Amino acid sequence: KGEPSPSGAGDDTIPSPTTTKKVDRNSDGTYTVQIDVTGATVTEDNSHYVNVLIILDATVSMRGAKWTNAKAAMNTLIETLSEGDNVANAGKIDYSLVTFGRSATVVQNWTKDNEAFKTTCAGVDMVSTSGTNWEAGMRGGLYGVLNSYPEGETADKHDPTYVIFLTDGDPNTW
Repeated sequence: KGEPSPSGAGDDTIPSPTTTKKVDRNSDGTYTVQIDVTGATVTEDNSHYVNVLIILDATVSMRGAKWTNAKAAMNTLIETLSEGDNVANAGKIDYSLVTFGRSATVVQNWTKDNEAFKTTCAGVDMVSTSGTNWEAGMRGGLYGVLNSYPEGETADKHDPTYVIFLTDGDPNTW
């Protein structure tokens, strides 16, 4: 009943599909119904450009399984966002990595190269100083990375930024 009304992305210019219906009576009293629908294909890209900053606790308290799990989590995050079913996102996500202990270090500034970023994350080392200073990690992210913009972005136009803070517990220095 009624005409089909396709829609997509708020575009009213998508033509209605063409339909044909054929009904054949079979010898046993049943019917075979064939319906053909032909229409334009609408492709919509809902992916967005984003920035992902990982701030990683690289203190000795992270040694062992915590360190292994944190590095595996970073790898899984990158694979989930930029590979497999989401390979179309590759090149749309800028990644950055800051590690911290008593102070912070920008290990990787903004990059869209997810393979290079995975390599950086896999090879990141723990710090040799003691002390877990969350404030240093946050300041390292803010002043070392977030005050600069990925290529093509400006203060007036920049993509949403997500900060992922990986640590194993409470800070013990500031």
